[in-house]
Formats: sequence, structure tokens, C-alpha cells
Amino acid sequence: MERVHSIKMLAVLALVLLGSSVNEGRVLDKCQLKAQMEEAYGSDAAEKTIDGAPGVTVGDVVAKLMCSMKKTSGLDTGFTTSVQAPGSNSTMNLYGLFLLSDRVACNSGSNPSLNICRLDCSALTDDDLSDDIRCLKIVMKFVSILIEDAPHPPATGMHFLHMNECSTVVASDYFADCP
Repeated sequence: MERVHSIKMLAVLALVLLGSSVNEGRVLDKCQLKAQMEEAYGSDAAEKTIDGAPGVTVGDVVAKLMCSMKKTSGLDTGFTTSVQAPGSNSTMNLYGLFLLSDRVACNSGSNPSLNICRLDCSALTDDDLSDDIRCLKIVMKFVSILIEDAPHPPATGMHFLHMNECSTVVASDYFADCP
């Protein structure tokens, strides 16, 4: 009887460990992420310009974003943090590799959200980057429209692109060591 109980406990422990490993993120290097971004945007992403932002290439934005993400999240797909919303006394939560905001990109249940990606924020903290990249594209389009239409766009989480250390990063230099 005690042996059966021990086996059941081991089975439960195995399921708990398996479940937690499935939900946890993983740490990527910039070359792995570059390959996934090229798959999503096309291999000529470095030269493509962002709609509504003449002269701003997808490659340079992605390089700035990855530089900021490396400094902020360590390129961990399971990263989450709370930060003060720019120009506000309230906080916003940032999720996943791309630090997408629960005020704009996804629904966390913690803050009012536009939820433009139509996602639960937990979907942005797993190993599947396809929904993260899709959401990033939506947010980048949203930000380019806001930049065009409003002098003071709402906090999207994309303010991390303006970290001093990453503001001058360009794709050709940042990804020079990647195949």
C-alpha cells in the first residue's frame, strides 16, 4: 500500500515538473531570435521600412528592440516585470521576450487593456514565439499609427526602444556575427 502511494506521489511530482517546464520560457541568443524574426518578416527584413515611418527599417527596430530586451529580459521568453507607465503614476506589466504591455498588447486581468493582439498575456511567456512575433508586428503597426496621429501616444511598452545604450544600434552591426 505504501509503495502504491509512493508511485502516485512520484507521478504527481512528474506531472507538476512537466507542467512547469512547459510553461516556463527559455533563453535565446540574438542569432536564434534573428532567424525567427527573418522567418516572420522575410529574409530582407533589414531593408524593409515600417509603414508610416519612412527611413525606419524593420531590421534596425528589431536590432534596437533586441539590444533593449537583452539588457532588460536577458532574451528570456518567460520574462515578466512591472514598470511605471511613462507619464503616469500607475504601473504596467510587460510580458515575454518582447516586453509587450498589458495596457495595449494583451489582457492580464490586472490593468485595463486595449488588447490589440487579442491574447491572454500568459501566451507571451511560453516557448512558442509565433504569437509573440505576430503580436509584436501588430504593436509596431499600432505604434507607427500613433506616432503619425498623436503628439503623445499612450504607453505601449515600446519606450524601451529608446534606452540610451541601444538608441544608435543598427542591424548590420548588431547582427554582424550571425549567419
